[in-house]
Amino acid sequence: MELRQITVNDIPESSHSLFQSRAYLALFSRMFSKPGNILILGVYENDHLVAILPFEKLGSSLIFLGMQKILGGQEITDYGDILTISPFDYKTVWDGVFAFAKDHSATSIVLDYVREDSQTYGHFAHFHNALISQQEVAPFISLPSTWDQYLEKLDRVNRKELKRKMKRLDSVSTSFTVYPAKSEEAFQDFITLHRKSSNDKHQFMSGPMEQFFIALSRITIPSWNSFIALLKIEEKPAAAVFFFEDATRTYLYNSGFDPGFKFYSAGLMLHALLIKRGIETHKKLHDFLRGTERYKYDLGAHNMNLYKINISL
Repeated sequence: MELRQITVNDIPESSHSLFQSRAYLALFSRMFSKPGNILILGVYENDHLVAILPFEKLGSSLIFLGMQKILGGQEITDYGDILTISPFDYKTVWDGVFAFAKDHSATSIVLDYVREDSQTYGHFAHFHNALISQQEVAPFISLPSTWDQYLEKLDRVNRKELKRKMKRLDSVSTSFTVYPAKSEEAFQDFITLHRKSSNDKHQFMSGPMEQFFIALSRITIPSWNSFIALLKIEEKPAAAVFFFEDATRTYLYNSGFDPGFKFYSAGLMLHALLIKRGIETHKKLHDFLRGTERYKYDLGAHNMNLYKINISL
């Protein structure tokens, strides 16, 4: 087993991890990181790449590349982890990482937003030098085979409310359309609706952040496609969602709605329509990513715990 320092361009394009993909990390690096701070390690066994550990040096710590807070403290990468290509010996690799970090004057390794089902979390769960704390949650829905089965999975109150709101939406003229994220008109509708949603979202979607979203909508991530779902009410944009999907999963990255359509619960209804679409296209997982907004639980989501792992060297 050998650790070699590699570049973003050495990450295989065939990765199945959205936030650890070559395209995503290359975009983040180009827009927000100092080249000298990027430290990506390739794990090689018999000269074959079996894993990638993408780090960035921030002060005296190594953090996952993509986890640096940007543009006044914003966080834009939902899951942090290493990229596994083939099975490998975790202890041997991490012992090598610790030595590498010390050689680069790091006194700690901080791993943010590690999922509870990750091998990385499992490895460090009982590690004596690791301080582990729950950092956030990522609500998700395991999708059944039919819409009726989905409704039956909701508790009685949420099922009744969803049906009532859908009936109200049916009383007006609506359209639900999914566009490629690079569609300029749909993208501008998304940006406008995002900024309208709340003061916090208006501050989040600054000019530089919009440029990041523009670039994100145009990159190619193998196995994943990016889209914007748009709900119009009486021919006016009412809600939009920027999302990614692969063959089995939908990742809801960001959303916005016009408060003027609050009576029709436009944001909630668009998410319900996306769940229905996911069922019809045979998706298995509807992942809302990080955040505890109430609408996620009204739609039947359960929490995936995310952890911060702080390793003292």
